[in-house]
This record gives sequence, C-alpha cells and structure tokens, in this order.
Amino acid sequence: MELDSYRKKIANLDINEQKLRNLYLRKLSLGEIQGPLTGYASIDMPWLKYFDENSLSLDFEPMSIYQLMASKNSSYQEDIALSYFGNKITYGKLLTNIDVVAKSLINLGVKKGDIVIMSMPNTPEAEYIFYAINKIGAVINSVDPRASKEVIKKDIIDSNAKFFFSLDVIDDKLKEIANGTSLEKIISISPYVSLPFPLKQVMKIKNRKRNFDNNLFMNWHKFLDLGKKYTGEVPNIYEPNAPAVIVHTGGSTGTPKGVILSNENFNSLIYQQMYSNMGFERNKKFLNILPPFIALGLNNAMHLSACLGLESIMIPSFEPEDFPKLIMKYKPNIVLGGPIHWNIVMNSELLDDKDLSFLEICCSGGDKMPKEIQEKVQSFLKKHNAKANIWLGYGATETSAGTTCVKNDCFRYESVGAPYLKNILKICDTDTNEEIRGYGNIGELRVHAPTIMMGYFGDAKNENDSVIVTDEYGKKWYKTGDLAHFDSDGMVYIDGRIKRIITRRGFKIYPSYVESLILKHPLVKECAVVGVADPDELNIPVANIVLKEEYDDPDTREEVVAFIDNAIANELPEYSTMAGYNFLKELPKTPIGKLDFKKLEKMGILENRKQLQKKFYLNK
Repeated sequence: MELDSYRKKIANLDINEQKLRNLYLRKLSLGEIQGPLTGYASIDMPWLKYFDENSLSLDFEPMSIYQLMASKNSSYQEDIALSYFGNKITYGKLLTNIDVVAKSLINLGVKKGDIVIMSMPNTPEAEYIFYAINKIGAVINSVDPRASKEVIKKDIIDSNAKFFFSLDVIDDKLKEIANGTSLEKIISISPYVSLPFPLKQVMKIKNRKRNFDNNLFMNWHKFLDLGKKYTGEVPNIYEPNAPAVIVHTGGSTGTPKGVILSNENFNSLIYQQMYSNMGFERNKKFLNILPPFIALGLNNAMHLSACLGLESIMIPSFEPEDFPKLIMKYKPNIVLGGPIHWNIVMNSELLDDKDLSFLEICCSGGDKMPKEIQEKVQSFLKKHNAKANIWLGYGATETSAGTTCVKNDCFRYESVGAPYLKNILKICDTDTNEEIRGYGNIGELRVHAPTIMMGYFGDAKNENDSVIVTDEYGKKWYKTGDLAHFDSDGMVYIDGRIKRIITRRGFKIYPSYVESLILKHPLVKECAVVGVADPDELNIPVANIVLKEEYDDPDTREEVVAFIDNAIANELPEYSTMAGYNFLKELPKTPIGKLDFKKLEKMGILENRKQLQKKFYLNK
C-alpha cells in the first residue's frame, strides 16, 4: 500500500482497530511475526515491545483528578499517604481532610469553573487544597510563591481570581498587589500547621502570629471553620474535557507561560505510568522534594504518589546540598530529583560508607544529564548496594510533565526511555517539518498524546497554533522544541533545545555534543555551552565551566582549555571550536533548579579575565 494511503488509513482507525494494530506491531518488533517496516517511527512504533498485551488493550476510565485518586485508595484507608516531619497522615484522613476543605471552599463562595490560585510549597495543606478544588469542579492555578509581584498580580488579573491560598511569608507581597484586582480573600497558611505537636509548639514560639487585615486575609483555621457551617453533601463533579489545572512552564529558555490541563490530561499520564510495569508498589516510601507549583511536582509527584498508594515524604523547602541527609534520614524507596541533586549525592562525603540498598527506583528529570555523569551516578549507586538504575525522565509542562518512561527492561545510557503506551512520537526535519525516515537521525521531537495541554493561558494563548499543529491526517502534535533521535528499538535520546543550536557562519553547532566532550575531563564538575551574538559570525560558542573546587587554579584552567580544544579538533568540525571560556564558581539556575541559559547568554564572554580566558576567534 502507498505510504500516504497507509498513513491516512491508520489515522482513521477506531479504538478497537488501534488496539489490534498495536498488538500486531508489538509482535512485529519482538520478531514473533515477519512483516514490512516503513522506517517511520510514528508508524512502526518499535517501542511497543516494552509493553505487555494486556496494557496495550486497556482503556482509561474518564473521571476527575480527585475521583481517580479516591478510587485507588478508598479500600486502603489505614495506609500512610503523607509523612510530614514525622506526622503520619493516612489515606482515610487525607480523604476526610479534602472533604473538610471542600466544604470550606463552598461556604467561602467558590463555584464550579472558578479559578482559585494556590501559591504553596510541598505541605499537606497544599494537597488538601488541590484535590478539594478539583472535587467541586473549580480550576486550580498553581503559582510559584517566589515569583515577582508583577508576575503574581498578572496571574490574579488573568484568572479573575477571588480567592488566593498563600504561604504566609508572602502576605506582605500580596497585600501590596491586591488593590485593583478581583481578590476578595487571601487564605494565609503557615508551613507549620501539620507539624507534629512538640515541633509545632517550638515553631509557634519562634514565629508569633501575624496581625491580619480581616477584610482581606484569613488564616487556615478560620478558613476551616467555614466548613463546619456547611451541612450538605460535598459535590463530586467531573465535566469531560474541561480545564482543571493551570500550571506554569519553567522559562529556562523563554518566557514562563501558563498551561491549561484537563482532568483527562492529568489522569492519562497516571494511567500510563500505572500500566508501564515501572516497579511502583503500594506503601513504598517516596521522597517528595518537588514543589506543587511545577507540573512535575503536581502530577509526577503529588498526584502520582497518591494514585499509586505510596507514602509521600513531603519536604516543603530544602537546599540541594541537603539531599544526601534527607536520603539517609528517611531511607526512601523511590527518589525523583534533578541532575544537580544526583551530582551532590555522588560527591557526598556523608554517603561514602553508607548502605543504600533501600533505594529501588531513582529518577532524574527536569534537565539533561550527560552520559558521563549518568555513568558515574550509576556506578555510585551500585557501589552502595542500591537496587536502582538511574533512570532519565523526559516531559514538558505542555504534556502534563511526562512523555517517555524508563524501565529496567529498556534501560540505556543517555536514553530517556520509550514513549508511554498511549503516546506516539516522531522526529521531524527542522527545515521542512517532514517526519524523518530511519533511525538515528536528529530532528525536532513531536508528540501525539492524550496528555497534550488544552492550550496556553492568558496572553500566551496566541502561541497555541505555533506549538500544537494538526497534520493532514487529523492528528494533533505538540512541537516540543527539543532535538532528539530514536535508536532502532524506539528508545528516545534528547540532543538539546532547538533554541540552543548555535549557528556560526551558517554552520550548526549542537551544544550537547561539545558539553559531552568537556565533561570527559575528570576535573570538570559542570559545564554549559551557549551561543553569544557576534557581528562577524552571527553566533559564537562560549563554554561556561565549573571545576571541582579544590582544583580551580590558573594551571588547571589552562590544562582544561587545552584538553577541550584538542578534543574538539579531533572529534568535531573546526567551526565547533570554542570562541571563549568562562570559569565560574557555579552555573546560574532558575528558581526550580534548571540551568538558566538566558543568563549565560547575556553573560557573554566575561571582561577583565586572565590571558587564559581571553576571546578566541577562528581565522583572525
């Protein structure tokens, strides 16, 4: 059959035909049957070999975010849901507390479809608020409490929000910006509310009660008192394909944007993780360090752990340097962090002689982890008896924070795994936008999945059509903006951001290739290569390097520069030679711990450097 006709036919398959086709492709990729392959990943889907036949035949039951969580835990009410500084909260108590908050929301005046803002760290109250808002059919807009006054005020105005749940430390900021907005009540919440009794008393002494403006502010206990006046049934609302959550992108390579996600978007990711045989088991301990104001924290941490029946160890705030202490204190079975956290674990003196056999699943997400670092982390885990491989994750806020998954049967160094079982991925030429045939070729990664956002929120909605495109066969695809490639088994490898491609004299430089060479030097701790504007060459590549502190001296810097120049000369085209080197004490990070490439680009090539760090130009 002609390729285009075949594409059109499979695009129009009904759900049962799709299941049969997927089962056929699974057998084909396993070699159980013989047949033709097209060479196009979106058609051949070789990753289906990693899922069993039962999983490929599953349908996802439509329901709200709250309803999915409650349905998975109604029979396990004595199991521990949350652990907060030693305070253990069961699933039964979690469900009860959600209802109390829901009643208070109703008496406060929250109605179906209203947007309610929550600006909270990782606390039990944040989880109660999240599920209660969803249960009564309202929409939660989760905002970073560290955001500027201007950003928060714009969120309030865009949301037309009447009610704002906030961490008490930003009360003064909110008081300044409330005028001229729709806000009627700010519910101010201390992070100490759910502390166990002795610790709570100590913190109360240290932190005296604030004087509230009763017309605008209300504390958490006064808010809960509202629920006592509600005597009716708590509504349990699910409206198909309606907005449920607004969460914001990280903005590491662009302006942060609000992303609208439905119940179906959120839940489809959880369903796919449940049926991907990733090794999650009920009652396992999950170290939850991710804040609920990012999609990864709200969905892959809070909602996932609750739906799987895990014990979520909630950490409201910590410095990355505390990560090893938290691991030893709580001995979790499941840990999700970023490359910055695993770097600290690997170099921690605290863990030098420790047995980490309790670690069963270790994931790294939110940023790229180079192969050299992944190999070192993997070796560290095995040396300390951990049962886990270090799995790399991949997702975007626009895809509900999850696109691919890694399991022990599809682990590869540098790979972010295989697409989830309901997802279809393809690699497209960045110039022609056509899908690239064959495996191993780099292009833009595009995603067709039930997790794809409804659209951007506020002013950013003007960008919807530029990031979500419909092909000629009627399928909607999210343009990730990431460069990637498949191997022949359908495993995905991320090669960088399209925005990070450095175009020098008409030639393209992929920063990730250069960074992998730099990291081969044993004294390099971190690095990031960025493009800096140049009038002669359009863009020039600059390497920003952090050396291991004890070796950071002029002689070592000179040695590292010589090593990099030699490595690039031997392995990459001459236009990839660095035009400058900046040696820094640390690389700048965004508030959520990602590398801040915008800041590095603005930094350029630093002035007043030693001779070693001067500007180098080719052919000059």
